[in-house]
Amino acid sequence: LWQFMPPTASDMHLKRDEWVDERMHPEKSTEAACKYLRDLYRMFHDWELVLAAYNWGAGNVQRVIRKTGKRDFWEMYPHMPAETRNYVPTFTAIMYAMTYAKAHDLPSPALHYQQYEPLDTLTLRGQALDLRRLSRALGYADSMAMARYNPELRHAGLPAGYRPYVLRFPTAAREHLGAVDYATLVAYCQPAGELPRPLVAVQPRLAGVEPWPDATPAANAKTLAAADSTPRYRRVSHTLRKGQTLAAVAEKYDVSQTQLRKWNSLRKGQPLRPGKQLTVLVALPTPAARPSQPIVTTPPPATVATLRRVAPIDTAWRA
Repeated sequence: LWQFMPPTASDMHLKRDEWVDERMHPEKSTEAACKYLRDLYRMFHDWELVLAAYNWGAGNVQRVIRKTGKRDFWEMYPHMPAETRNYVPTFTAIMYAMTYAKAHDLPSPALHYQQYEPLDTLTLRGQALDLRRLSRALGYADSMAMARYNPELRHAGLPAGYRPYVLRFPTAAREHLGAVDYATLVAYCQPAGELPRPLVAVQPRLAGVEPWPDATPAANAKTLAAADSTPRYRRVSHTLRKGQTLAAVAEKYDVSQTQLRKWNSLRKGQPLRPGKQLTVLVALPTPAARPSQPIVTTPPPATVATLRRVAPIDTAWRA
């Protein structure tokens, strides 16, 4: 949204993983951009240099300052790349046009300005989420309608066991959301590609890939008892052959590369040598006699989901 490169996004505490990229979160990315611009201004004390540093990088601007001894954008202009030389005046022109639009008769009746839509939030704490299912339950004709309010989601949902996530939805849909039954919202089968629940001993290594037990002690006991009585997967040791890639291993066992990396503590892009042993958790077929329904059959306590009305005074500068 604000063109953050991955290293800068990490410096500004914007989380990025397989499921969520907070660089596309309207509020969090805007707050991060404002803080980053503030930090750049404290460094350069000149807004044109701030914009140049935002586009080209603070280190590059500092090198030009050391090389030329200049601290004025237009005097440093010849030493900057074409993109940055165009970026600063373009940004300035857009800001001027937005600020003085009425004075220059720039607003046009032909333009359809989108008005602000009040939003509410719902905090999910480890429950699986399917935006398409939720959109249909709220009566939207477009199955991806809810995705427009949550653009940071990289897929059409979240797996069970994911870290707490704040879902945004229109305030007008609040009554409809309250009428949606718990099973429609979160208590349904896991998204395709997710393995069944592992044994308790390996759960910490599989956080974010495997579902977690419910928060209530009673539900935990019921879940763990079921997991102990019926194995859900078997552990396989795979020896890498020469030229074999992680993608090929994932395809062979019908798992994801992310799961393989988590199970074997591999970094993304880490080279793999022939002969290396990889641990793979292969799902076992579900017994026919076992009912195909979630273990937890009752909705969680009200504290699991929290509704918050977005106040009109909320801004990108709030602490």
